[in-house]
Amino acid sequence: MHTVTTPAVYVGTYHKYNCGSLAGQWLDVTDFDDEAEFYAACRALHADEAEPELMFQDNEGFPSDMASECHINWAFVEAFKSAEENHQAVVGGLYRRLRF
Repeated sequence: MHTVTTPAVYVGTYHKYNCGSLAGQWLDVTDFDDEAEFYAACRALHADEAEPELMFQDNEGFPSDMASECHINWAFVEAFKSAEENHQAVVGGLYRRLRF
């Protein structure tokens, strides 16, 4: 069986990092309706900074060229979400057809 890791990032800031802090939080990017909502949540997470310069300190579930310390390829996130929705629809349909 193949396991899929949902794309997520650990969101800190450059200011905190430069001050010796790794304070931040893991965010599952598929929990957000769009890129704007994701970045709004990141800014709210770091509301203690006037203009937080976001730093994606770690990521999982992304191909290596789809996320970096300062960028997330949101087209990949949208494609992942679409694939997951289609997969769930197909699996659900098969399950309904195979039930006795």
